Amino acid sequence: IALVEEYNSSKLLEESWIHPFAVHAVCHVLATNPEEGLRYVETVIDPSLWVGSSFFAIHLYYHIITLLMDCNRLNEADAMYNDKLWPLVHEEDLYTLSDASGVLCRFKVAEVLAHNDTRPQQLSARWVRAACQFHHLSNIPFFVMNLTMMAALLEESGTHECAEAAVSRCREPFRQVFRAALSADVDALQASRDVWTSIGGSKGQVDILEKFRIWAIGCRAPRLAAEELRKAARSEE
Repeated sequence: IALVEEYNSSKLLEESWIHPFAVHAVCHVLATNPEEGLRYVETVIDPSLWVGSSFFAIHLYYHIITLLMDCNRLNEADAMYNDKLWPLVHEEDLYTLSDASGVLCRFKVAEVLAHNDTRPQQLSARWVRAACQFHHLSNIPFFVMNLTMMAALLEESGTHECAEAAVSRCREPFRQVFRAALSADVDALQASRDVWTSIGGSKGQVDILEKFRIWAIGCRAPRLAAEELRKAARSEE
């Protein structure tokens, strides 16, 4: 709330916040107002200050791509993935692999990916080479979430095998939900409705995970997913 008030008072702009961590926070604040989010990023932030300063320097490209997509600027989003994000993705960095997976999943839903697009296979190959690092994933399940979505959406065999290996190294309750998503086990996904309450973390993190669970249900049972969304809305009232 304080960050929203500070942004709305233009203090952020007056002080010219340029550290990637600060920009990242504002991107989340403005996620529901993508036009304003893009104006902030494009007019205040100097991209030359991002790369090399922190992981957020790369993660910001993910946010800008999603903002562009929310503004229906799909060609620009596609170009930014190719020109800015993909050159920074490598198998030594699970953060960048996760971001690239999240973007390609959004591209799939938005029909940006052509039938013969080779980018999923290229990314899958890098995930496979990163498998030796999967023992780290018990502490960063959001990466496994993006990989699991990629396996389900892109239907690429190498990605699916890689996701299974990553999920097996996740701690509970993440493992049970991700495994159910990979196997399209709608009953197990429904039974996991309250599972996120045990993880702690912020409400924003729980919301992301709950949206993933409902999305996984919707892949096979759209009507059930709609009912889950209604239940979630009622619980917020």
